[in-house]
Amino acid sequence: MAAQRKLIWHIFLPVIGTILISLFVVSWQAARTVRQVYMDRQIEDLETRTFLVREIVGGYLSPLRPERLDSLCVALGSTLDCRFTVVLESGRVIGDSHESVENMDIHRDRPEIQTAFEGRRGISSRYSHTLNTEMLYVAVPTGDPAAPTAVIRTAVPLHGLNRSIRALHRRIAITGGLIALLSGLFALCLTGWINKPIARIARVVEEFGKGNLDHRLYIRNPGELNRLAVALNTMAGELDRRIRTITRQHNEIRAILASMSEAIVAVDRSERIIRFNQAAAGLFGMQPDKAEGRNIREVVRNTELIAFIRKTLEHPEPRETEITLSEGHCSLRVHGTALQDSDGGKIGALLVMHDITRIKHLERIRRDFVANVSHELKTPVTSIKGFVETLREGAIQDPDHAGRFLDILAKQADRLGVIIDDLLKLSRLEKDPSAHAEIVQSSISGILHEAVLVCRDAAEKKQLEIEKDFGEELDGMVDPRLIQEAVVNLIDNAVKYSEPGNRIRVSASEDAEGIHIRVRDRGIGIPEKHIGRIFERFYRVDMARSRELGGTGLGLSIVKHIAEVHHGSVSVESVLGEGSTFSLHLPKKIPDFSERNHPRETE
Repeated sequence: MAAQRKLIWHIFLPVIGTILISLFVVSWQAARTVRQVYMDRQIEDLETRTFLVREIVGGYLSPLRPERLDSLCVALGSTLDCRFTVVLESGRVIGDSHESVENMDIHRDRPEIQTAFEGRRGISSRYSHTLNTEMLYVAVPTGDPAAPTAVIRTAVPLHGLNRSIRALHRRIAITGGLIALLSGLFALCLTGWINKPIARIARVVEEFGKGNLDHRLYIRNPGELNRLAVALNTMAGELDRRIRTITRQHNEIRAILASMSEAIVAVDRSERIIRFNQAAAGLFGMQPDKAEGRNIREVVRNTELIAFIRKTLEHPEPRETEITLSEGHCSLRVHGTALQDSDGGKIGALLVMHDITRIKHLERIRRDFVANVSHELKTPVTSIKGFVETLREGAIQDPDHAGRFLDILAKQADRLGVIIDDLLKLSRLEKDPSAHAEIVQSSISGILHEAVLVCRDAAEKKQLEIEKDFGEELDGMVDPRLIQEAVVNLIDNAVKYSEPGNRIRVSASEDAEGIHIRVRDRGIGIPEKHIGRIFERFYRVDMARSRELGGTGLGLSIVKHIAEVHHGSVSVESVLGEGSTFSLHLPKKIPDFSERNHPRETE
């Protein structure tokens, strides 16, 4: 952009220009007036002279005496200091005070001569080639005005007038130059007096533009500039207050949106994103600063959600739907409503998306749990009820059958007890871990020795060998009772699903991440499709075999919860037909239960 001229030039140049134009106009008008006044006086003077000699000249015209007229013109021109010329009606000059009549042209075409022969006074000014100077001519008819016989013309040079006018121009130019100089100095001073507060105002306004609204403007000049300074200070204070309010509200809104677990997406009428919070970024895999301003179709690849957004933009009433993303791995409950401006006009749509994937998963687990626990409890209850009815119908009188039936009843009752005990363990671990866990510095090696010892008899009955691979100095912050129970469940699980003659390996190691306990068997293995659900309650890979082996389907779920109590995890690696390896990962330091149950709020 072209550089802007300074204020001084906006004031100085117009002032000087006005003065110069005024001087030119005054000079021109003065010269014109002086010339006109001078010409009027000269015309009156020449006319008077002509009238004085007209009678004398008339005496030499009738009869015509050219020589005497020429001599008279010479005498008059010398006496009256002007040029006298007598011209006949034919235009022939018969007398002239400054030139020989023989050398003079016919003067009939001269303007003043023509006017005079018409009976009126003729006036003209022009350059005389005879005298080589500018002349003023006045011609007056003689004789009868209706039919003059001759014309007497008087003339004076105008070089004196021209000198006077040139002198007048010089005086006006000198005076005008002085006036222009003084006016220029005055304009500079005036401009400086005005420019200083304006420059100060400009600097403060630039600071306002940079956001430094705490600056204030103080102008000593009275009048409009002072009122402008007061108005700018008031404006800056009001802008500062409003910007702080808007900034605070904006930060609050961003903080609220960022901390919300619901995904928030706001789009305008052209489907461009105007708000995109962090939860939405995690859901759609794009950061808010990169998503905002882009078309929603560039960020969201789900046609069902795009269609829902368009319906929300077209219809103002709130709406709700459930949408599945990522090929069924993510379920959303979407609420949509119209965005309106301060005048109630629709400017876009707001979508609030709740991730209900976990809720759906928990609902499925709850349904499966209710079905499984009902099925698990129904089997022994049904068996107990059937044998009780059999005993009531008379089998109790048969000692052989009665004893066998009572053994079956006791076995089913024990099975019910195991299931109930395991359910109670899970309930206690989930409800209040701090009430059932005592985290102390313990010997991991000792815990593993005791767990192997507990399972040794069951392993020997199936002709299985349990190998131990861990150091004697391994220890950590754990609950010995719970860790032993978890390892016993893992070893017992390996014993149940291993064929006779195989080996079970129990190992432990420590690294920077924590302690890792592994139980490896050479059993039947777990199909890959079941690995993701193996730690759910009552989940069995082979339900019939599991019941045959006496499992409740809760052992691995208990192991998982014991690991979570210690802020650890459990995982499994398995190859069908080659065996499985269960790994229990425990951190070196367990946080206090008070901190885990009542986590501090973070900013």
